Amino acid sequence: MDYAVGEYDVQPWLAHNAYDAETFEECYWILHGEYVPAQVAATACRLSFD
Repeated sequence: MDYAVGEYDVQPWLAHNAYDAETFEECYWILHGEYVPAQVAATACRLSFD
């Protein structure tokens, strides 16, 4: 989630919630649901689940 916070100024509480998600899809929708661009959400979650 450092990617999302550092590169795109995603709020740390939001990144933390996404990081705690159980699946990639849940992570993605937590971020994208708060208006984080789709590509940023997908990349951040992919990095977290690799």
